[in-house]
Amino acid sequence: MSLLDRRRILPATALVAALALAGCGTIPQAGGATAPGSDPGSSSQPSSSQPADAASPSGDPSSTPTPDPVTLTPNVEDGAKNVRVDTVVAVKAANGTVGAVKLTYAGKDSKGKSVKGTVEGAVAKDKTGWTASERLEPTSTYTLTVRGTNPEGSAVTTKTTFSTQALTLQQQTFAQLQPLKGSKVGIGMPVILTFDVPVKNRKEFEKHLTVTTAPKQEGSWSWFSDNEVHFRPKNYWKPGTEVTATADLNGLSAGNGI
Repeated sequence: MSLLDRRRILPATALVAALALAGCGTIPQAGGATAPGSDPGSSSQPSSSQPADAASPSGDPSSTPTPDPVTLTPNVEDGAKNVRVDTVVAVKAANGTVGAVKLTYAGKDSKGKSVKGTVEGAVAKDKTGWTASERLEPTSTYTLTVRGTNPEGSAVTTKTTFSTQALTLQQQTFAQLQPLKGSKVGIGMPVILTFDVPVKNRKEFEKHLTVTTAPKQEGSWSWFSDNEVHFRPKNYWKPGTEVTATADLNGLSAGNGI
């Protein structure tokens, strides 16, 4: 079989707007009384608690309530530090919908080299939320920019910046996938994933391991130790089968603080 592996480098400030509604003025009441000693034929000045120069509600534009703006609330606070790398960034919208969302980062890789990138994500079907498709990188600064719109079409854009926890190499495990990309192997060769640090959270890891084959064939993962897991077909591979293995593990907790 030939095997292709996809190595994914995997790799939202709440805006709360307070709205003050202008109060409607009272309409001056016409009327009068005859003061002692005055001319009965003359009329008195209007009496009202409203200032004489107060505008009528019908002519005051502020008498029409202003629509509430959309409120965008991310699950990470602006300025937050040491955010866990297994965090999946998400945004919720109230009184409106989520539009364009951009999540970018800049930081250092395990060798100290500067890296930067963009995290993809998906807007909910009802457009009231957005969720990132990947977890976070350690020792990185992230910027989340979100645009939302209320039902009346008024748009709001928020920006949230936060940084992730710094992890040493001893606090991380790095996976190796075999056979190598493009390899041709025998019909009994399994997909092998090995880790340099023991994985205690096996079931959670398995949820993020996928194998697809052409033609389609059944198979399963089996752990040989905390450091090694294999995928084998139910029967031997059919000759000519193309296998694609994906390990979406970046930022996932392996257990014991790893």
